[in-house]
Parts: sequence; C-alpha cells; structure tokens
Amino acid sequence: MLRLLSSTTALALLSTVSFAADLPLPPEPIPEMIVPVFSWTGFYVGVSGGYAWGDYSYDFDPPDVGSDLEGWVAGGQAGYNWQSGMFVFGGVADIAWSDIEGDSACPNPAFTCDASVEWFGTARANLGLAFDRFMVYGTGGFAYGEMERESVSPGGITLTDENLHIGWAAGGGGAFAVTNNIVLGAEALWVNLEDETYDAAPPLFSEVEIGSDFVVVRGSANFKF
Repeated sequence: MLRLLSSTTALALLSTVSFAADLPLPPEPIPEMIVPVFSWTGFYVGVSGGYAWGDYSYDFDPPDVGSDLEGWVAGGQAGYNWQSGMFVFGGVADIAWSDIEGDSACPNPAFTCDASVEWFGTARANLGLAFDRFMVYGTGGFAYGEMERESVSPGGITLTDENLHIGWAAGGGGAFAVTNNIVLGAEALWVNLEDETYDAAPPLFSEVEIGSDFVVVRGSANFKF
C-alpha cells in the first residue's frame, strides 16, 4: 500500500513539473524610456527685433524741453548660460540699430529741438529659473548708445551733432528651446542713456545736455551650441 502511494505521488509530481514546463514564460518587463533632460548650459548667438518708446530731454540752463520718442529696433546678441539645478546664470552682449526718434520745439519755438537714438547696445548679467525647455529670467547691466541732436533755425539752418551716451539697462524675459539648438525668446528692457553735453554753435545754437529713457520690447531667435 505504501509503495502504491509513493508511486502515485511521484507520478503526480512529475506531471506537475511537466505541465509547468509547457506553460509560456511571462513576457520580460519593458525597460522605462529615459527622456533626456534639456540643459541650458552653453554658448549662443542670434538675432532680435522689436519696438521701443520713451522720452528724451533737452536741458538748457534753464529752461528744459523734451518730448516722446519711439521707433523700431533690430540687431543681434551673443551670450553664455550655465545651469545648476533649476537656476541658470548667464551673460549676454547685444547691439541694435534703431530709428527711435522724437521732435519738440525749443525754448524759442521758432527753433526745433529734435533727437534720435541711432543705435544702442547692452552688456548684462542674467539670472533665470528653468522648467526643462522653458526659462524665465531677470537681467540688468550696462548700456551704451549714440544719440543725435538735430536743431533747425528759423532761417532753415540745421545743426546735427552726435554723441556717445553711457547708461544702464534692466528688465526680464522668457525663452523656449524648440530643439536642442534653436531657442526662441522675448524680453522687455528699460534702457537709460544718461545726459551728455552737446556743444554750442554760436550765434544760433546754444550748449545743451541731452539724455533719454526708453522701453524696448523685442523677440529673438538664437542658435545654442
């Protein structure tokens, strides 16, 4: 009897092992896809364009006059970013041609006291927060540019004079990496070009100090290396 039970048990075990061997193996787990995280670290160069508006002043001794100015801007920029965690530290230098201009009467309304910003540039530090391919940032630094004085006398005599102005710029913006190399952005900057002295041209034109403040809103397209 014992021998019969042992044989029966052995046959059952062999059948179970054989059945288990015939079962299909479970599919291997699919490895997780590793999505690369975008990095803002690297050099970039690009082009930009937009619109600017603000005001300028003619400071005589005394009185003072001034007016609004506005116009289009277009130029280029180059910079470098370094990312640590969510923080992006960077620097950028840009230069732009402009047709920012305004006109006003002088203290003697028979004369005109017009001014324009021929070109301007900045050298700024940036501090940004990155959310993968999107970044927002604040920026500030040094600004410079060339302004032109244009005054016309009642007799139609025109005085044109140019001067290099130094100042500052501050603002903020955002950028989005369309690909690993193409980055589109937009920013707003407040640019201040400090007063500079424009010499007199006797007997018609007197010495004057001219300066300007304006806001620039522009878009950019950059290639990131």
